[in-house]
Amino acid sequence: PLATDELKTVLPPAQRALTGDLSDLAEDPWVLDGTELERHVLRRCRHAGFEPHVVARLVSHEALLYAVHSGLGVTILPTFALDRADGVAVRPLEPVARRELLVLHREDALDRRSVALTLDVLVAAARVA
Repeated sequence: PLATDELKTVLPPAQRALTGDLSDLAEDPWVLDGTELERHVLRRCRHAGFEPHVVARLVSHEALLYAVHSGLGVTILPTFALDRADGVAVRPLEPVARRELLVLHREDALDRRSVALTLDVLVAAARVA
């Protein structure tokens, strides 16, 4: 285990206030990333009673933040991606969504100096975040 990260709703700066209920965003356009995070967002929206209208799939958190900042839609991102979230509104999800960040490796791989050093760097970076 490296860290636990919380998911947050990211809204354009002029977006109306949220009550914390994801269904408040049922009529909004969505920008997503095409990864497991997108699948989580889709499941969560469906559980809230709506199918999100996805207007774009972008390949990076920075691109998603820029799209939201530009008013193209709303999204959900992990807190570690929000350190440069200027110009957008960040709101908690209800209920709270967390994910566990893990590193998987073969035990004998730690005998390789490059693998051991990489793991050390990842563990140190997770402590800082």
